[in-house]
Amino acid sequence: DAGYCYGFVAMARYSVHNKDTVSCEQVAAGIDKARFVGTTACDNVEACYTPMKAAAIECWKNPAFQTQMSDNADMIFVTASTAAAAYADEHPRDIATSIINMVLTTFESVDDIVEA
Repeated sequence: DAGYCYGFVAMARYSVHNKDTVSCEQVAAGIDKARFVGTTACDNVEACYTPMKAAAIECWKNPAFQTQMSDNADMIFVTASTAAAAYADEHPRDIATSIINMVLTTFESVDDIVEA
């Protein structure tokens, strides 16, 4: 009923050599797991999320980390936009296609989303 506990996965992934501190490299490497966390989190997600949030805020102070995250966001946007456009091409009469077309004409980049 509570769902999958991502905490067990997160502890195994981020507790390298019994360290309690999460590094910026670990946060950056874990970005691809964000969707998994969001769709499988249990009722106690805040206990897992809070330490990661603190680490991410600390990492964000580093300009190199900001650049890496920005590059990752751009790559994810292009991948998602391409997949959405392909779906729209294959399903021209689908209601989702109308929404996809509206979103893709409104947001042409990550910067457009940030500015909205």
